Amino acid sequence: MNIKVKAIFLLFAILFSLARICAQSNESCSMKISISTCSPGKDLYSSFGHTALRLRNNETNADVVFNYGTFDFNDPDFYVKFVKGKLSYYLSVQDYYGFLAAYRQENRSVIEQELQLSCQQKQAIEQALSINFQPANRYYKYDFLKDNCTTRIRDLIFKNNAKFTTRNIIPANTSARNLIDDALAKAGQWWSRLGIDILLGSKADKPLSNEQAMFLPEFLLHGIDSTANKDGSAIVLKKINPVTTKQAERIYRWNMPLVVLTLICFILFLLYKLKYKNRNLAMNCIDFMLFCLSGFAGVLILFMWFGTDHTICRNNYNLLWAVPLNLIAAFFVFKPYRFRWYFIALSVLYGLLLIGWYLLPQQLNLALLPAVLLFLYRSIKLSYMSVKKNI
Repeated sequence: MNIKVKAIFLLFAILFSLARICAQSNESCSMKISISTCSPGKDLYSSFGHTALRLRNNETNADVVFNYGTFDFNDPDFYVKFVKGKLSYYLSVQDYYGFLAAYRQENRSVIEQELQLSCQQKQAIEQALSINFQPANRYYKYDFLKDNCTTRIRDLIFKNNAKFTTRNIIPANTSARNLIDDALAKAGQWWSRLGIDILLGSKADKPLSNEQAMFLPEFLLHGIDSTANKDGSAIVLKKINPVTTKQAERIYRWNMPLVVLTLICFILFLLYKLKYKNRNLAMNCIDFMLFCLSGFAGVLILFMWFGTDHTICRNNYNLLWAVPLNLIAAFFVFKPYRFRWYFIALSVLYGLLLIGWYLLPQQLNLALLPAVLLFLYRSIKLSYMSVKKNI
């Protein structure tokens, strides 16, 4: 009798488990999964846009957005962690309509791509999100190129769904720097582009694969549009614009840093050449300022290379013009003969840098060219003065 009772209970347990699995499978099948791509904002941190994942279940009326781009502004060490590359981002969930309202308020449009996925594919994504949302897995260390709010969603879609094929979305030999520079130029963030170019090392100049290019929201959008299932059918079932806004036309279309730095260097060159009262003192003060600025820039580059977790800032060839030792050399511009070998070596370095400007394994910002020319001119002059003094 006990054996029969146990067998009945076992049968009920198996049937209950199967029913639960079927219910979960049906729930996954009724679920609609969409990628939401938000347009760039006015602030620098939002200049590249944003990506989130929408899950909608008509049976349960659940409609939520999973957002991997959340961070805590109230962290007392927020800025220190941000600069050092140790800031933790985390996965958050919010109501879909609240999500849209926030972007509507910021005057940022949203493009939504509803994905055509099988029940098994939807279930795999849902399970991955459930695992990632657990407190132990929710936080991750942000990496702009390899691990951000967009790459997390890219990996959810592509790693949980085999046999997808994606057409090329970028030209051959396109680098991360190319994509970043273009995005900042479109946003009118020319000065930010110059600063970021100075801090990014040669790793940002390596050619990207199709998948790697999807670290930016715009290119994940293009990538998903260009992706098909194994039967050739597009994975985008429907594409809508739940938030459409009129973006203000960008005013600054010119490379402002190039124009401004060229003008400044030209004025400084005139101050060096024209004759006026206290000219020598003015020249020395300008030299002191220039060498201090380049030295401070070099120290900052070294800090970002060795003092932070930003791997993209390593192997930075901007150190060829932003020489940290210039901080010391600045104090010898008044008596250059005491540091003549340094100024001679610096003249050779800047000369070689200009000759090999386009041969380096790293693309240097063109706006720096007039500054390097000015550094070369002053280094040669200081070298000549120091040699002449010793003669």
